[in-house]
Amino acid sequence: EPQPLGTPTQRYIEIMVEGCRSHGVKEEWIERLLSNEAQPRRPASEFRKFEVPSGSPVFTWDQIRRPEAGTHYTTCNFKVFKHTGSETDPGFEMIQRISGNDCTFFIGCSLYDPKYGMPKNLEDMSEEHRASVEDMMTQFPPHIWKWEPVGWVEGAPHLN
Repeated sequence: EPQPLGTPTQRYIEIMVEGCRSHGVKEEWIERLLSNEAQPRRPASEFRKFEVPSGSPVFTWDQIRRPEAGTHYTTCNFKVFKHTGSETDPGFEMIQRISGNDCTFFIGCSLYDPKYGMPKNLEDMSEEHRASVEDMMTQFPPHIWKWEPVGWVEGAPHLN
């Protein structure tokens, strides 16, 4: 159910509390933060996912990192995405940075969540953490996230 505008998320409150504790803020202020109404976390069972079309190919990392000229791939949660935008799109520099790489770890660190902590690498991320990143990514505005799912990464857990 939609929350009133301005209601912080549980994740946001947890980030604020973690920061306050690490900087020695008095517990009374932390309790005040915790007393605020917050949008509850979505249960992992309700995380949104990108659907990979049935019959989509399995990609090797070599194919993802060395596509044909003008093609850009990235991966998230073992899914391969192809860039559908243009090289003239705003933010294309970011596209070039994540092209050929897995963005799960990058986004998992950039959009830190105290529930999962700061991963050291992709392998350090739990299945739920990777799924939470994918859930967040499903909400990226289409003018920013111009990628479509086109396949799976070789070795993806569901393929074994």
